[in-house]
Formats: sequence, C-alpha cells, structure tokens
Amino acid sequence: MKNYTIKNKVLYILIGTTMLSSSCQDVIKVDLPTDQQSTLVVDAFIYSDSVAKVALALSIPYFEQTDYPKVKADLVTITDNTNTDTLLETPVGSGKYIGKNIVGAIGKIYTLKILYNNTEYVAIDKLNRNTHFDSLYFVDFPYGRPGSPYKKFSCISHTDPAGLGDNYIAYFFRNDTSFNSINDINFTTDQFIDGNQAKDVYIGRPVKMGDKVRVEVHSLSTQAYNYYFQIINNAVRQQSLFAPPPAPYKGNISGNALGFFKASAVSAKEGVVQ
Repeated sequence: MKNYTIKNKVLYILIGTTMLSSSCQDVIKVDLPTDQQSTLVVDAFIYSDSVAKVALALSIPYFEQTDYPKVKADLVTITDNTNTDTLLETPVGSGKYIGKNIVGAIGKIYTLKILYNNTEYVAIDKLNRNTHFDSLYFVDFPYGRPGSPYKKFSCISHTDPAGLGDNYIAYFFRNDTSFNSINDINFTTDQFIDGNQAKDVYIGRPVKMGDKVRVEVHSLSTQAYNYYFQIINNAVRQQSLFAPPPAPYKGNISGNALGFFKASAVSAKEGVVQ
C-alpha cells in the first residue's frame, strides 16, 4: 500500500471537461508537502493449522518508483494468551518473519507484537470458525467474447453455521495463479444467510476446459470484515471522476501503522474444468 502524499514533487493536473460540444481547460498547480515521514506497513496473518507470517516494510511516496524499504524489526512475537512464539526473519534481510511453534486454532485470540525503532506495535484478532464448504463446480458462461475459450465460470456452495457473526472472504486461483484485484475477491457476512446454504456463488474469473481451479474461503472477524469493506468501498467510489479522496484504511495495528493482522480459518477445494 502506498501513501497518497507526494514528497519533493510538484504535480500539474490538466483537467478537461466537455459539455454540449464546448470545452474548457484549467491548469491546477498543487504544492505538495515535503516533510512526509515513512510509516510502518504490516501484512500479517495466522491461519488454522499453520504458523504466523508477517511482512514488514516502510511506506513510500505515491509516485516514487522504488521498492518498499524492508524493515528489520528488533522483535516480532505472537501469543495465544498462553504461549508466546518468536518469529524469525526468513530469509535474513527479507523483512518477512515466520513463526515456528504456535499454529492457528479456531476460537483463539492472537496478539501480534512488533518492536521496531523503539516503538511497540500491537494487533489483536480472533480466529473465527469457517463455513462448511460444500462444493466447487463449473457452469456455462454465456457472456464471453465470441471465439474465446473461456466459456465457464466457477461456482461454490456453502452452508453457514447457525448464529450471527460469521464473515468470509474467498480467493480464486487459476492454474496456480492468484487473482486478487478488487473485482476478483468475494467477501460477505452472514447477516442474510445465517444458518442456511448459499448456492451458485460465482467466484473469480471465467475459465476454460482443462484449467485447474482452487478456491479458498477464509473466515473473518468482524473487525477484519470492516477493514476489507472500507477498502472495497473506497475502490468503488474512486471509479467516479468527482469522487472524494480515498479515506485512510484503518487497520488493527497500533501506533498509526498501516496494514492488518488477520486470523482466519481456511477451507479450500480444487477442481479441473471439464
């Protein structure tokens, strides 16, 4: 994620508007701040039956064409309120940290702590139960381009457990490639399907004969659901020329860090299009 503030640059924006065959142009000069400070960016998760993984970097100006600076933390730990696991940077210098002892379990609350630059960053999330993932199947896709081999779509059905508060996000993989743009990711809450089966849920992109498809459904805590909702809501709003600037994505990391620590149960199914 990149900040929307630009450092040490002046941006000239040319706006052209056409109305009733007439047009006008205005040149707007924007003096941008020159004192922007880098912010810690955290991408962290722990999944059911797997250890925690954390990636750390620093934010950069929006138009700066460089890689994110990797972060060497003084200490990265995760606890389940009983045990503590120290994550090790693997490989050294990558800014990626991996646990070794604690694995995710449904119902447990996990606390992530990052000590960096004399500041402790803390995030907490609960690993909620997951849906019963009934099936993955493929249906005809009648709206493809003429002559295109992509003639089918992936669908899933799942049964929501009884009791409100379950939230989900689904990820789509085609031939081992993950598609994770805003339009490729499905997420939902059980507000309207509590305890019932959801059928013919379209997932991902069109597929062709012989494609290998994998769909992963991850459970989300309420705070994680709200985080993804604000990201997608902002993305949809930005499709308008007159949309307001995107709001900051408020994650669950203390100390004004960017990003999110997510605890999820995961269920997955794979299939080959026939």
